[in-house]
Amino acid sequence: MELINKTIGCSRFVFNFFLGKQKEKDAYWSICEEMRQNGQLLVNDWKGEFLNK
Repeated sequence: MELINKTIGCSRFVFNFFLGKQKEKDAYWSICEEMRQNGQLLVNDWKGEFLNK
């Protein structure tokens, strides 16, 4: 029973850790998108042609 509790605890820790990382990334990209829409951040055109080849 103790091993099951430790496994579940570790799994919950890893899940919460990466959930926090995902929320940070989402917040970062929403700020970048808002800045782009306000004209404070230039549109990045460098990747369009390369990825289409």
